[in-house]
Amino acid sequence: MRAAARGMASTTRTRERGGAGTDLVAGLSSLAGASLDMVGGKALNLGRLAATGFPVPSGFCLTTAAYRMAAPSELDGIATRLDGAEQPGQADRHDQAGRAGQAETHDGGRALPDEDRNQLAWSAREAMVAAPVPHEVETALRETYAAMGGGPVAVRS
Repeated sequence: MRAAARGMASTTRTRERGGAGTDLVAGLSSLAGASLDMVGGKALNLGRLAATGFPVPSGFCLTTAAYRMAAPSELDGIATRLDGAEQPGQADRHDQAGRAGQAETHDGGRALPDEDRNQLAWSAREAMVAAPVPHEVETALRETYAAMGGGPVAVRS
C-alpha cells in the first residue's frame, strides 16, 4: 500500500454491477496511457503532464466506470432529450416546417429553448445530488484517499 500511496500508480478494482471486474479509481501517475473513455479529459491530461515531468501533485481520479455506477437512470432520459436537439448550424436553413418545442438559433438552426435546457440541467443536477454513492465506489475512494496519508486535497469535477 505504501508504494501506491507514494506514486498512486495503482488502481482500485471492484466488481461492476454486471459482475466483471472494473477499475473505479486510478492514480494520476498511471494515466499517461489511459483512454479518454476511462478517465475523462482533465484526469488524462494531468496524467500526461506528470508522465512528461511537469510538477503534478500526487492524486487520483474516479473513473468513468465509477461514474456510471453512481449516475442515476434519470440521466438517460435527459441525455436522450439533449441528443435529440440539434446543435446550432446543424439544421437545414430551408426547413420551413421547423420542429415543435424548439427555438430558432442565431444561424438558422433549431435547438431547445433556454427555458427547456435550464430545466434539463436542473433536473440532472437534482438527480445526481439525490443519488446515493454505491458502496463499492465509496470504499474505493476512501481506501485510495487513506493510502495518500490523509490531509487536505483538491477536488476537481
